[in-house]
Amino acid sequence: MKIRLPGEIEYVLNQLNARGFEAYVVGGCVRDTLLGRRPQDWDVCTSALPEETKACFADGRTLDTGLQHGTVTVLVGHVPVEVTTYRVDGAYSDHRHPDQVAFTRSLKEDLARRDLTINAMAYHPAAGIQDPWGGQEDLRRGLIRTVGDPDKRFTEDALRILRALRFSAELGFPLVEETAGAVEGLADTCALVAPERRCAEFRKLILGRFAGPVLVRYREPLDRALGCQLPLAEPARLAAVGAAGPGLPPRLALSFWPAGGPALEGALRALRFDTAVIRETCACAGLLGVLETGKGLPAEFAELADSAPQRGTPAPAGSVPPLSPVQLRLLARDWGVQAVRDGLDAAGALGRQEAAAETARLQELVQAGVCMDRSGLAVTGRDLIAAGVPEGRAVGRTLEELLSAVILGRMENSRDALLAAVKARRAGR
Repeated sequence: MKIRLPGEIEYVLNQLNARGFEAYVVGGCVRDTLLGRRPQDWDVCTSALPEETKACFADGRTLDTGLQHGTVTVLVGHVPVEVTTYRVDGAYSDHRHPDQVAFTRSLKEDLARRDLTINAMAYHPAAGIQDPWGGQEDLRRGLIRTVGDPDKRFTEDALRILRALRFSAELGFPLVEETAGAVEGLADTCALVAPERRCAEFRKLILGRFAGPVLVRYREPLDRALGCQLPLAEPARLAAVGAAGPGLPPRLALSFWPAGGPALEGALRALRFDTAVIRETCACAGLLGVLETGKGLPAEFAELADSAPQRGTPAPAGSVPPLSPVQLRLLARDWGVQAVRDGLDAAGALGRQEAAAETARLQELVQAGVCMDRSGLAVTGRDLIAAGVPEGRAVGRTLEELLSAVILGRMENSRDALLAAVKARRAGR
């Protein structure tokens, strides 16, 4: 098979070859090309030692980005190309990083230290694909397998456990029996890996197209690998993760149980998710709970005539009937538009039949500029203060009252109408 290489990569390979060194593109770029995907990164491995690599590009620019591991970054124009010397790894006393590395002139020895067979392939236009561990066959058969003994691979670097599951979730390939057994037996060692690294792999895992089956199959070892006090959700809920959209909050909200509250926030914080993701996930989970149980609905729902189920679309026991535009606006008032969007996404993945239509209806409201929160009101807090409302809590309370009146259609959302209402109320006191 012929792989079309970017010009910068060809230049680097040619420069190394011209000085008598081997050089190949390696790893994910080869895997992705064989899968018909466009590689995001191109990594080069070479028989040249780091100083020899730098000498091959003496007329250009190089950066010492990881000399202890054999990596030199070559700048081809403005494009950085990472070039790493073939190496063999020493012992991994911390279950994450080799205590020392030794450089080698053997490509096969370098490929032997890698995690999965599908990541242990190299390519050169003249030599073709170098595949000593059967990565092409595993791609053809759709299998995830470690290079060599899985117990050894995972004991060396526990993060490889989550990487194996992540690739399974992304590609839809099952783990071979030996690799699956090692995942289950060694999952606890992931606790030795930095939470940030576990978070990065888990994020990619749950965003995978086939995340649901992987979460269900490996729920128990994943619980141990993540080291969270909050367990993953029950299988029926986990199975729905892959059916959610590509956003992270709905998938996270579906992944943990109970699906909300301080426990969820604590679990996400322990995994080092960023503050914005935690906030959005907790809001999504909260609204999902409202849609599933009917508890915590805005008080105005009870007085709305259109709060009853529409004919022909009965709601499951405990769940919320199809939402009208006014109800969607009330939920957006209380939770925020993005939380409503995410909550409907998660609810749809769990089987809420109306979710797609409700999401479309919400989007229509957003595009129409319909008022759903304070920012959409025709007056501001400063306007209210100028109209005589005392500064402090009274301003916020008045804005909330005006917002509710506008959403319920009891008041026109115009500056004159809102200020007139405020002044009339103050005059009546």
